[in-house]
Amino acid sequence: DDNGTEYNSQDDERTSRVNSDFGSFRLLTKAARPWGDGKLLVHNTFDVSHRGIPGIGNFQSLHTRLDRWRNATELEAFGTLAASGRSTYRLTLHRLVQQGEYKDPQGEVGTGTQHNRERTGSLGLRGEFSALILPPLEGLLTTFAGLRQEKFHSKNLRRPTRSPVSRRHTASLGAEVEVPLIGSRLHLSGGLQLDVLSDRLFGDTASTGGASGQAMANTDWQRGVRVGLQWAITERLSFQGHVGRFQRPPSFFELFGDRGAVIGNTDLVSEESRSGDVGLVYRSETPGVFIPFVELASYRNSVDNLIRFVQNSQRVSRPHNIGRALLRGVEFRTQLAPVRSLRVGGNYVYQRAE
Repeated sequence: DDNGTEYNSQDDERTSRVNSDFGSFRLLTKAARPWGDGKLLVHNTFDVSHRGIPGIGNFQSLHTRLDRWRNATELEAFGTLAASGRSTYRLTLHRLVQQGEYKDPQGEVGTGTQHNRERTGSLGLRGEFSALILPPLEGLLTTFAGLRQEKFHSKNLRRPTRSPVSRRHTASLGAEVEVPLIGSRLHLSGGLQLDVLSDRLFGDTASTGGASGQAMANTDWQRGVRVGLQWAITERLSFQGHVGRFQRPPSFFELFGDRGAVIGNTDLVSEESRSGDVGLVYRSETPGVFIPFVELASYRNSVDNLIRFVQNSQRVSRPHNIGRALLRGVEFRTQLAPVRSLRVGGNYVYQRAE
Protein backbone atom coordinates (compact mmCIF):
# COMPACT_ATOMS: atom_id res chain seq x y z
CA ASP A 1 0.00 0.00 0.00
CA ASP A 2 1.68 3.25 -1.17
CA ASN A 3 -0.88 5.26 0.88
CA GLY A 4 -1.86 7.13 -2.27
CA THR A 5 1.58 8.73 -2.68
CA GLU A 6 3.27 6.91 -5.55
CA TYR A 7 6.56 8.83 -5.40
CA ASN A 8 6.95 8.90 -1.61
CA SER A 9 8.20 5.55 -0.35
CA GLN A 10 8.44 6.64 3.30
CA ASP A 11 4.77 5.86 4.02
CA ASP A 12 4.60 2.55 2.08
CA GLU A 13 3.50 -0.55 3.99
CA ARG A 14 2.42 -4.12 3.38
CA THR A 15 -1.19 -4.98 4.11
CA SER A 16 -3.54 -7.89 3.54
CA ARG A 17 -5.59 -7.69 0.36
CA VAL A 18 -9.28 -8.30 0.96
CA ASN A 19 -12.22 -9.20 -1.29
CA SER A 20 -9.86 -10.91 -3.75
CA ASP A 21 -11.34 -14.41 -3.57
CA PHE A 22 -12.11 -16.30 -6.77
CA GLY A 23 -14.06 -19.48 -7.43
CA SER A 24 -14.87 -21.12 -10.74
CA PHE A 25 -16.35 -24.30 -12.18
CA ARG A 26 -16.15 -25.73 -15.71
CA LEU A 27 -18.10 -28.58 -17.30
CA LEU A 28 -16.94 -29.85 -20.69
CA THR A 29 -19.04 -32.30 -22.70
CA LYS A 30 -17.99 -33.90 -26.01
CA ALA A 31 -19.58 -36.39 -28.36
CA ALA A 32 -18.66 -37.75 -31.81
CA ARG A 33 -20.01 -40.24 -34.30
CA PRO A 34 -19.49 -41.22 -37.96
CA TRP A 35 -21.64 -39.28 -40.42
CA GLY A 36 -21.60 -40.45 -44.02
CA ASP A 37 -17.99 -40.28 -45.26
CA GLY A 38 -17.03 -37.96 -42.42
CA LYS A 39 -17.65 -37.30 -38.77
CA LEU A 40 -20.08 -35.31 -36.65
CA LEU A 41 -18.74 -33.61 -33.51
CA VAL A 42 -20.51 -31.67 -30.79
CA HIS A 43 -19.02 -30.11 -27.71
CA ASN A 44 -20.37 -27.84 -25.00
CA THR A 45 -18.47 -25.80 -22.43
CA PHE A 46 -20.17 -24.33 -19.38
CA ASP A 47 -18.27 -21.92 -17.09
CA VAL A 48 -19.39 -20.14 -13.94
CA SER A 49 -17.29 -17.88 -11.71
CA HIS A 50 -17.74 -15.83 -8.55
CA ARG A 51 -15.13 -13.24 -7.62
CA GLY A 52 -14.45 -10.10 -5.67
CA ILE A 53 -13.15 -6.82 -7.09
CA PRO A 54 -10.50 -5.75 -4.54
CA GLY A 55 -9.84 -2.20 -5.73
CA ILE A 56 -6.48 -0.49 -5.20
CA GLY A 57 -3.98 -0.85 -2.37
CA ASN A 58 -4.77 2.32 -0.42
CA PHE A 59 -8.56 2.11 -0.92
CA GLN A 60 -9.68 -1.50 -1.06
CA SER A 61 -13.27 -2.38 -1.84
CA LEU A 62 -14.98 -4.68 0.63
CA HIS A 63 -18.33 -5.42 -1.04
CA THR A 64 -17.85 -5.21 -4.84
CA ARG A 65 -18.53 -8.51 -6.62
CA LEU A 66 -18.68 -9.88 -10.16
CA ASP A 67 -20.57 -13.10 -11.00
CA ARG A 68 -20.33 -14.55 -14.50
CA TRP A 69 -21.49 -17.60 -16.43
CA ARG A 70 -20.85 -18.66 -20.00
CA ASN A 71 -22.15 -21.47 -22.20
CA ALA A 72 -20.64 -22.27 -25.61
CA THR A 73 -21.97 -24.97 -27.94
CA GLU A 74 -20.44 -25.99 -31.27
CA LEU A 75 -21.67 -28.53 -33.79
CA GLU A 76 -19.20 -29.52 -36.51
CA ALA A 77 -19.50 -31.84 -39.51
CA PHE A 78 -16.59 -32.61 -41.83
CA GLY A 79 -15.58 -35.22 -44.34
CA THR A 80 -14.72 -36.04 -47.95
CA LEU A 81 -17.07 -35.64 -50.89
CA ALA A 82 -17.47 -39.20 -52.12
CA ALA A 83 -18.09 -38.22 -55.73
CA SER A 84 -14.65 -36.70 -56.32
CA GLY A 85 -12.45 -37.94 -53.51
CA ARG A 86 -10.35 -34.80 -54.03
CA SER A 87 -12.57 -32.41 -52.10
CA THR A 88 -13.37 -31.96 -48.42
CA TYR A 89 -15.95 -29.92 -46.53
CA ARG A 90 -16.39 -28.57 -43.01
CA LEU A 91 -19.58 -27.06 -41.57
CA THR A 92 -19.65 -25.38 -38.16
CA LEU A 93 -22.61 -24.06 -36.18
CA HIS A 94 -21.97 -22.30 -32.86
CA ARG A 95 -24.05 -20.71 -30.12
CA LEU A 96 -22.56 -18.61 -27.30
CA VAL A 97 -24.34 -17.05 -24.32
CA GLN A 98 -22.57 -15.24 -21.49
CA GLN A 99 -23.90 -13.17 -18.63
CA GLY A 100 -22.28 -11.10 -15.93
CA GLU A 101 -23.73 -9.45 -12.83
CA TYR A 102 -21.73 -6.62 -11.26
CA LYS A 103 -22.53 -5.34 -7.77
CA ASP A 104 -20.95 -2.24 -6.23
CA PRO A 105 -23.50 -1.35 -3.52
CA GLN A 106 -21.37 1.33 -1.86
CA GLY A 107 -19.72 2.91 -4.91
CA GLU A 108 -16.25 1.69 -3.92
CA VAL A 109 -14.92 1.17 -7.45
CA GLY A 110 -17.15 2.90 -9.98
CA THR A 111 -18.99 6.20 -9.96
CA GLY A 112 -21.94 5.82 -7.61
CA THR A 113 -23.65 2.61 -6.55
CA GLN A 114 -24.16 0.02 -9.28
CA HIS A 115 -25.97 -3.28 -9.77
CA ASN A 116 -26.04 -4.25 -13.44
CA ARG A 117 -26.66 -7.43 -15.39
CA GLU A 118 -25.03 -7.71 -18.83
CA ARG A 119 -25.87 -10.43 -21.35
CA THR A 120 -24.17 -11.19 -24.66
CA GLY A 121 -25.24 -13.82 -27.16
CA SER A 122 -24.00 -14.88 -30.58
CA LEU A 123 -25.08 -17.37 -33.21
CA GLY A 124 -22.94 -18.25 -36.21
CA LEU A 125 -22.68 -20.59 -39.19
CA ARG A 126 -19.49 -21.18 -41.22
CA GLY A 127 -18.81 -23.43 -44.17
CA GLU A 128 -15.46 -24.42 -45.76
CA PHE A 129 -14.81 -26.27 -49.00
CA SER A 130 -11.31 -27.45 -50.03
CA ALA A 131 -10.34 -28.97 -53.36
CA LEU A 132 -7.12 -30.07 -55.03
CA ILE A 133 -6.24 -27.95 -58.05
CA LEU A 134 -5.87 -30.04 -61.17
CA PRO A 135 -2.61 -30.09 -63.22
CA PRO A 136 -0.70 -28.29 -64.58
CA LEU A 137 -1.00 -25.90 -61.60
CA GLU A 138 -1.40 -28.32 -58.68
CA GLY A 139 -2.24 -27.04 -55.24
CA LEU A 140 -5.01 -26.68 -52.70
CA LEU A 141 -7.86 -24.18 -52.89
CA THR A 142 -10.07 -23.44 -49.88
CA THR A 143 -13.14 -21.22 -49.94
CA PHE A 144 -15.25 -20.28 -46.95
CA ALA A 145 -18.32 -18.25 -46.05
CA GLY A 146 -19.98 -17.43 -42.77
CA LEU A 147 -22.86 -15.60 -41.09
CA ARG A 148 -22.85 -14.36 -37.50
CA GLN A 149 -25.23 -12.48 -35.24
CA GLU A 150 -24.27 -10.89 -31.90
CA LYS A 151 -26.52 -9.19 -29.37
CA PHE A 152 -25.87 -7.30 -26.15
CA HIS A 153 -28.26 -5.89 -23.58
CA SER A 154 -27.88 -4.53 -20.10
CA LYS A 155 -30.30 -4.19 -17.21
CA ASN A 156 -29.91 -1.85 -14.27
CA LEU A 157 -31.26 -3.89 -11.34
CA ARG A 158 -31.54 -0.77 -9.19
CA ARG A 159 -34.15 0.71 -11.55
CA PRO A 160 -37.21 -0.77 -13.28
CA THR A 161 -35.66 -0.05 -16.70
CA ARG A 162 -33.99 -2.13 -19.36
CA SER A 163 -31.70 -0.79 -22.05
CA PRO A 164 -32.32 -1.35 -25.77
CA VAL A 165 -30.59 -4.30 -27.40
CA SER A 166 -27.41 -3.60 -29.36
CA ARG A 167 -26.72 -5.98 -32.21
CA ARG A 168 -24.20 -6.78 -34.96
CA HIS A 169 -24.73 -8.83 -38.11
CA THR A 170 -21.62 -10.08 -39.93
CA ALA A 171 -21.25 -11.81 -43.29
CA SER A 172 -17.84 -13.20 -44.31
CA LEU A 173 -16.50 -14.53 -47.59
CA GLY A 174 -12.96 -15.56 -48.44
CA ALA A 175 -10.52 -17.92 -50.13
CA GLU A 176 -7.04 -19.34 -49.55
CA VAL A 177 -4.71 -21.06 -51.99
CA GLU A 178 -1.42 -22.95 -51.63
CA VAL A 179 0.68 -23.88 -54.66
CA PRO A 180 3.91 -25.98 -54.61
CA LEU A 181 6.68 -25.09 -57.09
CA ILE A 182 10.20 -26.32 -57.99
CA GLY A 183 9.54 -29.90 -57.05
CA SER A 184 7.59 -28.93 -53.94
CA ARG A 185 10.63 -27.13 -52.47
CA LEU A 186 8.86 -23.78 -52.74
CA HIS A 187 5.31 -23.22 -51.51
CA LEU A 188 3.39 -20.04 -52.29
CA SER A 189 0.24 -19.23 -50.37
CA GLY A 190 -2.24 -16.41 -50.32
CA GLY A 191 -5.61 -15.53 -48.94
CA LEU A 192 -8.23 -12.82 -48.90
CA GLN A 193 -11.32 -12.20 -46.81
CA LEU A 194 -14.20 -9.75 -47.04
CA ASP A 195 -16.44 -8.97 -44.07
CA VAL A 196 -19.60 -6.88 -44.04
CA LEU A 197 -20.67 -5.64 -40.61
CA SER A 198 -24.03 -4.06 -39.85
CA ASP A 199 -24.10 -2.50 -36.37
CA ARG A 200 -26.92 -0.96 -34.37
CA LEU A 201 -25.38 0.07 -31.06
CA PHE A 202 -26.55 2.12 -28.12
CA GLY A 203 -24.13 4.33 -26.18
CA ASP A 204 -22.84 4.08 -22.63
CA THR A 205 -25.81 5.89 -21.06
CA ALA A 206 -28.30 3.40 -22.46
CA SER A 207 -26.16 0.37 -21.65
CA THR A 208 -26.01 1.29 -17.94
CA GLY A 209 -29.77 1.52 -17.69
CA GLY A 210 -30.10 5.28 -17.99
CA ALA A 211 -31.81 7.16 -20.77
CA SER A 212 -32.64 5.22 -23.88
CA GLY A 213 -29.92 7.03 -25.84
CA GLN A 214 -29.60 7.35 -29.57
CA ALA A 215 -28.93 4.30 -31.71
CA MET A 216 -25.70 4.39 -33.72
CA ALA A 217 -26.29 2.56 -36.99
CA ASN A 218 -23.34 1.78 -39.22
CA THR A 219 -22.43 -0.55 -42.08
CA ASP A 220 -18.74 -1.29 -42.50
CA TRP A 221 -16.91 -3.20 -45.23
CA GLN A 222 -13.62 -4.72 -44.09
CA ARG A 223 -11.06 -6.69 -46.04
CA GLY A 224 -7.89 -8.59 -45.36
CA VAL A 225 -5.23 -10.02 -47.64
CA ARG A 226 -2.04 -11.98 -47.03
CA VAL A 227 0.73 -13.56 -49.11
CA GLY A 228 3.34 -16.03 -47.90
CA LEU A 229 6.09 -18.32 -49.08
CA GLN A 230 8.02 -21.25 -47.68
CA TRP A 231 11.30 -22.36 -49.28
CA ALA A 232 12.97 -25.64 -48.32
CA ILE A 233 16.67 -24.72 -48.42
CA THR A 234 17.68 -28.22 -47.33
CA GLU A 235 15.79 -31.25 -46.06
CA ARG A 236 15.79 -29.82 -42.52
CA LEU A 237 16.16 -26.06 -42.97
CA SER A 238 13.52 -23.82 -44.52
CA PHE A 239 12.89 -20.11 -44.98
CA GLN A 240 9.44 -18.56 -44.62
CA GLY A 241 7.93 -15.12 -44.88
CA HIS A 242 4.51 -13.47 -44.86
CA VAL A 243 3.02 -10.04 -45.49
CA GLY A 244 -0.55 -8.97 -44.97
CA ARG A 245 -3.01 -6.17 -44.43
CA PHE A 246 -5.91 -6.64 -42.03
CA GLN A 247 -8.78 -4.85 -40.31
CA ARG A 248 -10.31 -5.74 -36.96
CA PRO A 249 -13.55 -4.33 -35.58
CA PRO A 250 -13.90 -3.71 -31.84
CA SER A 251 -15.35 -6.72 -30.05
CA PHE A 252 -18.52 -6.51 -27.96
CA PHE A 253 -16.35 -6.83 -24.82
CA GLU A 254 -14.39 -3.75 -25.93
CA LEU A 255 -17.59 -1.90 -26.84
CA PHE A 256 -19.49 -2.65 -23.63
CA GLY A 257 -17.06 -4.18 -21.08
CA ASP A 258 -18.41 -6.06 -18.10
CA ARG A 259 -19.31 -2.98 -16.01
CA GLY A 260 -16.91 -4.32 -13.39
CA ALA A 261 -13.18 -3.91 -13.83
CA VAL A 262 -13.70 -3.08 -17.54
CA ILE A 263 -15.88 -0.29 -18.91
CA GLY A 264 -16.73 -0.37 -22.61
CA ASN A 265 -16.36 2.36 -25.20
CA THR A 266 -18.94 2.53 -28.00
CA ASP A 267 -16.96 5.26 -29.78
CA LEU A 268 -14.21 2.81 -30.82
CA VAL A 269 -13.33 2.42 -34.50
CA SER A 270 -11.74 -0.55 -36.26
CA GLU A 271 -8.01 -1.27 -36.18
CA GLU A 272 -6.10 -1.33 -39.47
CA SER A 273 -2.76 -3.15 -39.54
CA ARG A 274 0.04 -3.95 -41.97
CA SER A 275 2.22 -6.83 -40.85
CA GLY A 276 5.15 -8.85 -42.12
CA ASP A 277 7.55 -11.52 -40.85
CA VAL A 278 10.55 -13.51 -42.07
CA GLY A 279 12.27 -16.44 -40.40
CA LEU A 280 14.23 -19.68 -40.52
CA VAL A 281 12.93 -23.05 -39.29
CA TYR A 282 15.06 -26.11 -38.55
CA ARG A 283 13.14 -29.35 -38.10
CA SER A 284 14.54 -32.88 -37.84
CA GLU A 285 12.53 -36.10 -37.81
CA THR A 286 15.55 -38.27 -37.04
CA PRO A 287 15.00 -40.38 -33.86
CA GLY A 288 17.35 -39.58 -31.01
CA VAL A 289 18.48 -36.16 -32.27
CA PHE A 290 19.17 -33.72 -29.41
CA ILE A 291 17.65 -30.60 -31.05
CA PRO A 292 14.67 -31.60 -33.22
CA PHE A 293 13.26 -28.08 -33.70
CA VAL A 294 14.52 -24.46 -33.81
CA GLU A 295 12.74 -21.37 -35.16
CA LEU A 296 13.99 -17.78 -35.42
CA ALA A 297 11.71 -15.07 -36.81
CA SER A 298 11.58 -11.30 -37.05
CA TYR A 299 8.31 -9.37 -37.38
CA ARG A 300 7.01 -5.85 -37.92
CA ASN A 301 3.43 -4.74 -37.35
CA SER A 302 2.15 -1.21 -38.01
CA VAL A 303 -1.33 -0.47 -36.64
CA ASP A 304 -3.63 2.54 -37.05
CA ASN A 305 -6.28 3.08 -34.37
CA LEU A 306 -4.83 0.37 -32.13
CA ILE A 307 -7.31 -0.59 -29.38
CA ARG A 308 -5.66 -0.54 -25.94
CA PHE A 309 -7.09 -0.80 -22.42
CA VAL A 310 -6.14 2.18 -20.22
CA GLN A 311 -6.54 2.11 -16.42
CA ASN A 312 -7.82 5.00 -14.37
CA SER A 313 -6.84 5.77 -10.77
CA GLN A 314 -9.22 3.10 -9.44
CA ARG A 315 -7.67 0.36 -11.62
CA VAL A 316 -10.79 0.30 -13.80
CA SER A 317 -9.92 -0.17 -17.48
CA ARG A 318 -11.50 1.35 -20.56
CA PRO A 319 -10.40 0.72 -24.18
CA HIS A 320 -9.31 3.61 -26.37
CA ASN A 321 -8.07 3.99 -29.92
CA ILE A 322 -4.37 4.84 -29.97
CA GLY A 323 -3.65 6.87 -33.12
CA ARG A 324 -0.75 4.77 -34.40
CA ALA A 325 1.48 1.97 -33.13
CA LEU A 326 4.61 0.26 -34.42
CA LEU A 327 5.48 -3.17 -33.03
CA ARG A 328 8.82 -4.77 -33.95
CA GLY A 329 10.46 -7.82 -32.48
CA VAL A 330 12.29 -11.11 -32.72
CA GLU A 331 10.94 -14.50 -31.67
CA PHE A 332 13.00 -17.60 -30.88
CA ARG A 333 11.59 -21.08 -30.21
CA THR A 334 13.34 -24.38 -29.68
CA GLN A 335 12.72 -27.92 -28.53
CA LEU A 336 15.28 -30.26 -26.97
CA ALA A 337 15.15 -34.05 -26.60
CA PRO A 338 17.85 -35.00 -24.09
CA VAL A 339 16.39 -38.50 -23.73
CA ARG A 340 13.83 -40.45 -25.75
CA SER A 341 10.97 -39.95 -23.26
CA LEU A 342 11.57 -36.24 -22.49
CA ARG A 343 10.89 -33.08 -24.49
CA VAL A 344 11.95 -29.64 -23.25
CA GLY A 345 10.62 -26.56 -25.03
CA GLY A 346 11.50 -22.91 -24.64
CA ASN A 347 10.90 -19.56 -26.29
CA TYR A 348 12.13 -15.99 -26.08
CA VAL A 349 10.57 -12.80 -27.47
CA TYR A 350 12.15 -9.36 -27.67
CA GLN A 351 9.73 -6.59 -28.68
CA ARG A 352 9.92 -2.82 -29.10
CA ALA A 353 6.57 -1.03 -29.16
CA GLU A 354 6.07 2.63 -29.98
